[in-house]
Amino acid sequence: MFFHRSERFTVYQELEPVDESFFRDEKREEATAAGLELVNAFRRLGVDLPDIQIRNECVTCDEPYSLELGGARVEDAREMAQTINHKLDILSEIQRDWSARNPQAAEVDDQ
Repeated sequence: MFFHRSERFTVYQELEPVDESFFRDEKREEATAAGLELVNAFRRLGVDLPDIQIRNECVTCDEPYSLELGGARVEDAREMAQTINHKLDILSEIQRDWSARNPQAAEVDDQ
């Protein structure tokens, strides 16, 4: 049992103990989960985002947290873009080959 004393006058009330949910920040947990998804998606493409951070207060979006991808040197940005584009070129080639071998299925996918 805990007691609380008010600043204005002395009032005692019974307060229940808290557990770890007392400190839980669901919005930050959501931001963390989104950040992990993004970093892992880029890593699947062979691109690392080492400077990504969760920032308090998104000034442009009225959200309590935002993801900042960090700074990238021009050369690093070019290298990331080349890596991503290379993986997408491979994926496009696989899709073209599959569509050529499965024309009926490709027509359904296009609709």
